[in-house]
Amino acid sequence: MVTGLSTAPAAVAASQSALNTILQTVETAADMLSQEMPVVAEVGGFVPGATPFISIVGLALPYVQNAIKFIMQEEGKDATTALKDFVLHISPGGPLSPALSNPPGTGD
Repeated sequence: MVTGLSTAPAAVAASQSALNTILQTVETAADMLSQEMPVVAEVGGFVPGATPFISIVGLALPYVQNAIKFIMQEEGKDATTALKDFVLHISPGGPLSPALSNPPGTGD
């Protein structure tokens, strides 16, 4: 049994609030990174082995952000749950997110 963790409603709410703050900070950082990707790519060109990674991140980041925002919008979930659903959606054998599995206009 894990000790030191409280399941009291106030403690759970505080933990959720802290997690949401962290996720908002990460989203803000991701938005800033998206805007600054040309600079990051330029500087990363001087770091051995970084160029392929930076290229992949630069290509994938906007799609990941949009997918998480779409889950939040379509399923009415908070950022934490949407991020978890996205990770499960792209994990082999994980449950698929209904919002990402049935995009609008494709039928059910």
